[in-house]
Amino acid sequence: MSARRRKLLLWTVSLLILFVGIGEVLSRSEVVQRLIPNDAYDFLEYGSAKNQLKRFSTYVHDYGIPNCVLLGSSLVQVGIDPEVFRQALMVESGITLDCYNFGMDASTLSSTEKVRTHLSKQYHPKYYVLGISAFQFRPADSSHLLEDSFFLDPASLSDWLSVNSVLYRTIRYLSTESFPKASEAESNADPAKTGVRPEVPRSFQDSGYAPLPGYRDASPLWFDSTKRDLSSTDIDPQDLVAFQAMIHQAVQGEFQLIIVQMPLPHRPSNEAEIIDRMLDYARSEGIPVLSMGNAVTMPPTAFSDNHLHIYGSQIFSAWLGSQIGKAFAADALDKVDDPVWFPEVKEWAPPTALATLGLKDTSYQTYQAFLDQFKLAPSDVVIYLPSDERFTRNFLQTLLGFESDWRKDMTDEERHKRYELMALLEQARYRSELPAAQTQRNQLAQWQETLDSTLLAPLNVRYVLCRQDRANPDVEYCPKGLVDSPQYKLVGTWNLDPLYETYTLYQIESARANR
Repeated sequence: MSARRRKLLLWTVSLLILFVGIGEVLSRSEVVQRLIPNDAYDFLEYGSAKNQLKRFSTYVHDYGIPNCVLLGSSLVQVGIDPEVFRQALMVESGITLDCYNFGMDASTLSSTEKVRTHLSKQYHPKYYVLGISAFQFRPADSSHLLEDSFFLDPASLSDWLSVNSVLYRTIRYLSTESFPKASEAESNADPAKTGVRPEVPRSFQDSGYAPLPGYRDASPLWFDSTKRDLSSTDIDPQDLVAFQAMIHQAVQGEFQLIIVQMPLPHRPSNEAEIIDRMLDYARSEGIPVLSMGNAVTMPPTAFSDNHLHIYGSQIFSAWLGSQIGKAFAADALDKVDDPVWFPEVKEWAPPTALATLGLKDTSYQTYQAFLDQFKLAPSDVVIYLPSDERFTRNFLQTLLGFESDWRKDMTDEERHKRYELMALLEQARYRSELPAAQTQRNQLAQWQETLDSTLLAPLNVRYVLCRQDRANPDVEYCPKGLVDSPQYKLVGTWNLDPLYETYTLYQIESARANR
């Protein structure tokens, strides 16, 4: 090569390095970071895994290395409370397992095994509890794009740049924005497009657990079975290889693996065939599997979409900890055919949190003290709730209690509003709960038509509590016209966000004058 060509090449390389360096510095600058959304790189970085790794590192720094890790998809992340699990297991076995919940949104076995390998190399936890369902073995589609871009050990230059170069990620983001059809991983989670009810934001606990305190339209309460085609029984080769690799490492004695079949509100047509094949393989290799085959479906109120709502999570976590605790006590971790792994569940015990309305003990004491000061409605009168009894009042109160304790961004004023509605619900009565004779039931039916407040007096009803479904504002649950009637005075309104509802309290004017 001539001196002139070498000089030209040197200048070209130098300019390229200079421009890349300037571009990298600019991409990391505050100005550019402000212009690009925080989640702009999620399609490149598999944000759920990346963020969980950060949380796990913080957990280890603050509490030490956990001896147990819960693995799986979002079904695990929102469905297993490590603290409830730990307490139930300790009661049955006397053994303490401090678990970190490493469930990841949209995770299949491919990315789960990547995480497990990394954690084993770096931290060596003794136990892994893997929660699985057929969704984690689905054939490769656009949902794998996020996982395929998740690299703990980059295997190519493109992998390395995706992890380390902000300039590279910025260019890919901008190209995707310019040519949106080139990206198959666009999110469709816009409520305006999907009709999903706004959900109470998830709050991540130190242990990685992130419960769902709010319901969505796709839950069994509003379930639309046409949204997904789950008829395929194909298994993705990547996920099968990852599953086999995890089991192989467990068989080698590197760690103890326990597989758990996760509960679903309804079993898709492919669930039994896929799960049976995977679980039979695991057992044939000597890996214990906790089966849901002999368990009745959990109550509809336990679920939101295909995920466990926090109410169901408390039920399942306690049962799971108790069942695995029994396996420890029976020394059955290497006895895959022991009956402890095939429990019969005829009825699911309600969560112990019902006793404290979903509140932690200290919060429940605060709530009780609040009640002593709360005098919105006299305790000797009835608040009438003219609505279908979809849920018990205790369940509604528990939803408010869960939300009050689990939402990190809630102010004291917002929490007191929840406490007020909890107190009103304690005093409220559905029609079926009123001690009414047939004549008085007829009067209630007549009241629905006339709004004549004198018809409520024989039942000691002095207030009416109306609910409104904010997703269906045209549906009337209280008599139409009550809001404009001079017989009733508006007292206040309260939101029950977990169900996306609003409750409005009216006082009967004649009762107000009599008091």
